[in-house]
Amino acid sequence: SMAFDKVYAERDITLVNELDSELNVAVEKTDLDEMIGNLLENGYKWANSMIRVHSTLDKDSIHLIIEDDGPGIPQAQLGQVIKRGVRLDETTPGSGLGLNIVSEMAHSYR
Repeated sequence: SMAFDKVYAERDITLVNELDSELNVAVEKTDLDEMIGNLLENGYKWANSMIRVHSTLDKDSIHLIIEDDGPGIPQAQLGQVIKRGVRLDETTPGSGLGLNIVSEMAHSYR
């Protein structure tokens, strides 16, 4: 997150990391880094002042949650934002690939 801290320092976004440092996940480190990087980049793009990173555990899986205090994604458009090339706000720079990449990578581990 050091690189993101520098890139987005002018926005004054606080990153709250509540992840357990002992958390073990069955995911390749490079894949995990790419997924987290894409989600953090998206969070930094839309956050008003804060991004929170935390996790929840259930019987069979770990849910890594990266949330921001930005406008959010309307419920009706949640399925759209993970499609390749789809961007809900065409006025904001981006390729529309980040959330699609994360979705496809995460599903490959199911």
